[in-house]
Amino acid sequence: MSIPIAIILVYLCFCIYADIKNKAIPYYPSLIIFGLVLLLCLFIKYINNNLNFNYIFSLIPGLILLSLSYLTNESIGYGDSILLSTCCLTTSPFNSLIIICFSLFYSAIYSIILLIKGNCRKDTIAFVPFIFLGYLTFLLLKF
Repeated sequence: MSIPIAIILVYLCFCIYADIKNKAIPYYPSLIIFGLVLLLCLFIKYINNNLNFNYIFSLIPGLILLSLSYLTNESIGYGDSILLSTCCLTTSPFNSLIIICFSLFYSAIYSIILLIKGNCRKDTIAFVPFIFLGYLTFLLLKF
């Protein structure tokens, strides 16, 4: 599974820059990366005779975020949801929740720091850096 993880980490680095600079993540490239990682995961599991569909259940948190994106008029962007779903493809359903918890924890710390500094509470923050940190923390704790 190291190739899909490497692809995700490299793409997250590009998305961090785009999210901080433009407050948006490229939608179509994210879908392409999602499809590529999905196909690679399927291929690797097929070669290892370990083709089960647990990773489909790992997409549930990402689908919930996509629903929240729709319901909140993209307070959480569609790109964030797709990136999180892509990260979750390489883990189990429970580990997907761990990645989300780490990401939300890091963004909460950053938000608290902004509030202490007196910044406006209506400012938007880039969420991709926190997805990256959450995914990286999970990977480091996993090994």
